Amino acid sequence: LLPPLTPAAERAHLSLSNLAVHLGEAFIPHLVLKSGPSPPRQDPGYYHPFLTNVVQSGPSHGARVECLNVWLAIQDHPVSSRLPAYAAPLYWEVLRAVVDAATLPRDFESWAARGSCDKAELLELRSAAREVLQQCYAVLRLTYLERCLAMMDSGAWQEREAGLYALSCVAPMVCARAKSRSQATKGDRDATVVALQGVLS
Repeated sequence: LLPPLTPAAERAHLSLSNLAVHLGEAFIPHLVLKSGPSPPRQDPGYYHPFLTNVVQSGPSHGARVECLNVWLAIQDHPVSSRLPAYAAPLYWEVLRAVVDAATLPRDFESWAARGSCDKAELLELRSAAREVLQQCYAVLRLTYLERCLAMMDSGAWQEREAGLYALSCVAPMVCARAKSRSQATKGDRDATVVALQGVLS
């Protein structure tokens, strides 16, 4: 875990992160779309790694929560209109970063002896991340479930709990997929059912 910031350093970190978030939201068409206000970039990989790093390991809780807003803004643009880096590859990185940030520390035992883990901050992060994780599932589908299953098979109970949290965020969507009767989604539906059986086994 990173050492806690001084109040002044945390304010500076939050201000810089907020600036990056607001710039990103303002220029998303330039960064994300195949045909936006500027010529499309062939390698638009310089912005979203910064945001995922802040979400995953940034020392400021406020900055981590603010960065989640960018993924919500990106979702306003259909996947088909985005550059390839802002489709499945991006959401795989976002999924890993968000779930890692929402995982309890390995040394966590109880809230009474929580150490550096703040209950209110964790619950706020998990609440803010719910819609982002739903977007991740909408793009990743089976890959999302496989990530949850891998965490639930982990030896550390903290990772198993985080895998259950990530699965609970998308439970209605997963159930709807499993119950779908559309032929277009048959392959994914069958694989989803098998994955759910793995959860129950």
